[in-house]
Amino acid sequence: SELCAMSAGGEGLVGGTMEETLQRLNQCVQDAKYFEAREGYKTLAQQHQPDAAEVLCSGAVAMLAHRQGEEGFELGMLLMDHLAAVDHDVSDRSVRRVHEVSDALRGGGEGMCRRHVKFLRAAVKWSQKGGVQGDEGLHLLLAMGHEAAGELALALPHYARSGTDAASSFATALVSNSMRMTTDERELLALRAVFLSLNVGRIDLAEALHKCCCASTQPNLLDAEGVRGNFCRQMLAACRRRAPPLFLMLRSTYHKVHSTEPTLREAVERIGESYFGVAAPRVGSKRAGEASPRGD
Repeated sequence: SELCAMSAGGEGLVGGTMEETLQRLNQCVQDAKYFEAREGYKTLAQQHQPDAAEVLCSGAVAMLAHRQGEEGFELGMLLMDHLAAVDHDVSDRSVRRVHEVSDALRGGGEGMCRRHVKFLRAAVKWSQKGGVQGDEGLHLLLAMGHEAAGELALALPHYARSGTDAASSFATALVSNSMRMTTDERELLALRAVFLSLNVGRIDLAEALHKCCCASTQPNLLDAEGVRGNFCRQMLAACRRRAPPLFLMLRSTYHKVHSTEPTLREAVERIGESYFGVAAPRVGSKRAGEASPRGD
């Protein structure tokens, strides 16, 4: 068509107002002129830097809607490069655009899972500018992406940095990945997940996740009245109250629960450090409760 009679690089599509050019590019995608459209989106983004995020987002979504995974992924990654360079405040508008591309990647057809995860890794890294933990919604998307790829160990740290309303999704992920585990293995997994949320300062999420784990059935993740369930509930209470004596008592009383599992032991030590200023037990101490709060 006349619309797509352009140079190989796509420059022939770019001209007039940005809105007019976007319409031509989107129509070119409809006409299955994918290479020309992709190059046109890139050229337009370069020529209209203030609107580059809108252009790249629109292009990525349009390409992915037509199952053009390579082109859509490339434009999505260019969007993340652009945001990393210009949006240091991680604006709500930019986050919404990232969500749009993420949704398109998730529905982009077979073989897009790895690309989706790579895109979301870049998005989370961008949202962590300035040393903050990052956008809770993007962490949740990345967690779900890792889980879809069969990578629960990589998903857990991002579930733990999600918002409180993600507790149900977090618990569902634990259930779906623990069907073949023993009761002990499931409870240890649930306990690690709750304590991991505490480790990154998400106490509201940790409390909500604990409730979901205790309420789960088929299989049951955590027995609310069992040893691990009680340990978890009381540790949450100690963190909420910022009560070092209670923490020391729990660490000593439930020593056998957390000392034999390295990741759980490390999680308890980090809780002591971050919530109570309590150093890890000294090497060779007979009781885990011997260490005292710093400054004593």
